Amino acid sequence: MAESEDEEEILLQRQDLIFRFMNFGRTLSFFKKPLVAGLLVFSILLLIVSAFIFQRWHNFNDEQTLQLQRAAYSAKERLEKALEYCLSATETLSFVVTKYDIEKDFDEAARNILENNQYIDALALTEGGVVKHIYPYNENASAIGFDILKDNLQKREAVKAMQNKMLYFAGPVKLQQGYTGVIGRLPIFIQGKFWGFSSAIIKLSTLTKAAQMDSSYNSAYLFQLSKINPNTGKEEFFLPHPEKFTSTTAVSVNVPKGDWKIYARFVTVQKRPNNLISLYFLGVLFSFTVGFLVWFFAMQPKVLEKMVDQKTSELKQSEEKFRVLVEQNLVAVFIIQGGRFKYSNPGFEDAFGYTKNELLNIVKMEDVIHPDDLEKVQTFYAQRTSGKNPPSQYTIRVIRKDGVMLHAEVIASPIIYEDKPAVIGTAIDITGRIEEEKRISKAVTEAQERERMQIGMELHDNVKQIMAATLLNLEYLQMHLDDKQMASERIGQLMVYMREAIYDLRRLSHQLAPSLDSSVNLYDKLDNLVQTMLSSRKMSVEIEVDEFSNKLSSVMQLAVYRILQEQIANALKHADAGLLNISVRRDGKQVAIVVKDNGKGFDPDLKKEGIGLENIRRRAQALDGTVKINSSPGKGFELIVEIPVI
Repeated sequence: MAESEDEEEILLQRQDLIFRFMNFGRTLSFFKKPLVAGLLVFSILLLIVSAFIFQRWHNFNDEQTLQLQRAAYSAKERLEKALEYCLSATETLSFVVTKYDIEKDFDEAARNILENNQYIDALALTEGGVVKHIYPYNENASAIGFDILKDNLQKREAVKAMQNKMLYFAGPVKLQQGYTGVIGRLPIFIQGKFWGFSSAIIKLSTLTKAAQMDSSYNSAYLFQLSKINPNTGKEEFFLPHPEKFTSTTAVSVNVPKGDWKIYARFVTVQKRPNNLISLYFLGVLFSFTVGFLVWFFAMQPKVLEKMVDQKTSELKQSEEKFRVLVEQNLVAVFIIQGGRFKYSNPGFEDAFGYTKNELLNIVKMEDVIHPDDLEKVQTFYAQRTSGKNPPSQYTIRVIRKDGVMLHAEVIASPIIYEDKPAVIGTAIDITGRIEEEKRISKAVTEAQERERMQIGMELHDNVKQIMAATLLNLEYLQMHLDDKQMASERIGQLMVYMREAIYDLRRLSHQLAPSLDSSVNLYDKLDNLVQTMLSSRKMSVEIEVDEFSNKLSSVMQLAVYRILQEQIANALKHADAGLLNISVRRDGKQVAIVVKDNGKGFDPDLKKEGIGLENIRRRAQALDGTVKINSSPGKGFELIVEIPVI
């Protein structure tokens, strides 16, 4: 909206200049200096042509992008409409499973469902992870008995549907039947326990035809469908010629229902305007011609009036394009004037749960802002509308219509809206990020408190007792100094106590701040760490450390030491293992740290990482390293950390 206001102001300035020139043109006959008039017109038009060239180039690019966005969104809407059939189909099939004898009723139920859902090619019923029933049978018989929960390509997306307890679209993927398709899986729960899936299968060719993305439609656009492979993390393309879809020739939209992305581009490269230099010379020629005509006829005012109309039309089109882009933006956009909302896009309405009518006619600023943050927002608003410069970006708490409190990051700027000061801004929900920061801060604090408690207990149970025994012996020795033999024995005992105290203090200090001189052998440091941490535990440990040709730096040694210290602590707490293997070796241009145990393990896909593994990951990332975890229930745990040599 701010850009639109600026363009209107520029247009008004140009109109004022043109009207003055028109009045000047009417008096040319009185001046009797047509050459001066022609030169003046030439100069003015040259400036206007330059602005026109720039605006033409800018409008052309905007128009092409807008056309592609409309085409991509239309394809998305058609695709999502086709996918809606899967929801009713899978819910109906799930109802049949829970209410009737599926062995007798499946084929009949599936046939009736397919007759009423034109975009579904097959229906399947999976008990547990194994495909038990499928219709039509002849074309899809090869899928019977296939266990999707044991297939690396389909397991992750099937588990995602189970966890979310809702319909999720997997694929496109090459199916057992031999064709590529999309599978909509709805998990079935009977008496609160997972039973299996009701699935709707759509061939890729059917889906692209329903979305009018295939070559059978005479269209000016070419489409592409892609998805991030959940196993490899790489983007995969499913339609021909993916190399044609580059960032400069195509636009894309996301399809959340299947985590897909739709690309759109023109079938043929759109002819762009002539290059700027050619246009400039044409503008010079045009300006010269008009100046020449003014020199003879003083008719330029009519030509300029026509150009004003053209510019006005272009500005209106530009404003409309800007409004469309804002309306389609997923970020919440709003305009506030006098404490009331004057504009809100669909993203803002979705984020706060209000309708447009409620926001513009009922809701006030204080209804959506947390009471504790209201004064700050009102102060910023008053400063902004009065010409001052408060922070343009800040974080506040907001209240949704349903009463849920969210944290939002707001970016605001002053504008003139309907001839009055107002504020335009965007709001992004950062509640998840705030909660995650709180969780990490709490976990770090708890870890520090546990460490302090452990150190306090060590000092109390060991060092303090040794010192107390030493004090008692000193008091006894003071009373029997005349007995030299007894005094000698007591002094020897005191020396033993002092050595024990020194050893315990050295052990604690080394655990807190180990000696990491790069000249000291790394194996000895790690061996001492293991002996210290496992002194009271029955766990066998095997350590293997390469002989590095160049000693590792203190920074690298500290990283290795702390990573192993953290993982040994994790193994002691959670692994229930009898054997621990530790390996530090040189692997090309990086150091590989491998810690493996034979404990009970866990499923990394189902269990969230604790603070220990998160600390390891952050320490590795600080040195541009990577962390990999291999584990499964009952098969132990393996940690692999690779850090480039510093």
